[in-house]
Amino acid sequence: MTYLTRIHDICKLVYSAFSNKEAPDWPIVVNYFYVTGKMHSQEMKDPTKNFQSFYEEQNYLMKAIMNLDEVKVRRSLEKVNHWNFMGTMFAKNNYIRGEKDVLISMLTDLSRAVIEAGLPVKYSFSLLDELIQKVELQNNIPLFNLYMQELIWRYFRELKYFRLDHQLPIAERCMRYIRNNINEMVTVNEICNHFHCSKTILCRTFKEKYHKSINIAMREIKISAAKDLLVKTRYSIKEIYTQLGFTNASYFYRVFKPLVGMTPKQYRLKYLITK
Repeated sequence: MTYLTRIHDICKLVYSAFSNKEAPDWPIVVNYFYVTGKMHSQEMKDPTKNFQSFYEEQNYLMKAIMNLDEVKVRRSLEKVNHWNFMGTMFAKNNYIRGEKDVLISMLTDLSRAVIEAGLPVKYSFSLLDELIQKVELQNNIPLFNLYMQELIWRYFRELKYFRLDHQLPIAERCMRYIRNNINEMVTVNEICNHFHCSKTILCRTFKEKYHKSINIAMREIKISAAKDLLVKTRYSIKEIYTQLGFTNASYFYRVFKPLVGMTPKQYRLKYLITK
């Protein structure tokens, strides 16, 4: 008889002793505490009630996320402490596999919810694939509830930022896109394709808002970041311009010097001397 089987039998005896009824053959979950090395048994619960509760709480959570109702999301997360128990229903002989199945099922439902709420299908599926791979690579999930909440908040933030972006005027959305893609050498045509807008309209509205062209704005943002990296890090000049999407030193120097008035090396030396 294994140790876990003995624990299960002891729990059934205790149940019978206090209730004067025959104990139901419900599964018992044993969690290991990796900090103390000790373990404890989780409370036995009626599986049918768990399934019903799981379904209702998950529906409540999905609606809260679709409405970007942070208060209701937090309220919902306070009630999901037993969700990892559902793992035993799906994989009784492999508790970790069961936990992963619960998370993957939840991620799939989250993906459907945010698509219905407006997040692009392609992006949502890409996010789903990324997070499922992240779950599958876990050897164990000792802090299941915290890990689950991290995944839920990731979807909440993605939907929130997407809606914020699409509520902004096109010029501001363009500027956010440039800043968010500072590590790449994006083109005006790529930005137009991303926002499904006319190049003429985008360039005109951007210049009206910021009094400069999109190309000049991209250069200024990259060079501003380069200046910070030159004085705040020990990265080589090659590492810096590579991080910012420049393909070679010659192009980087041609953009940097007219805007700053000196070469990257001179700028770094001047800062060090000043300090």
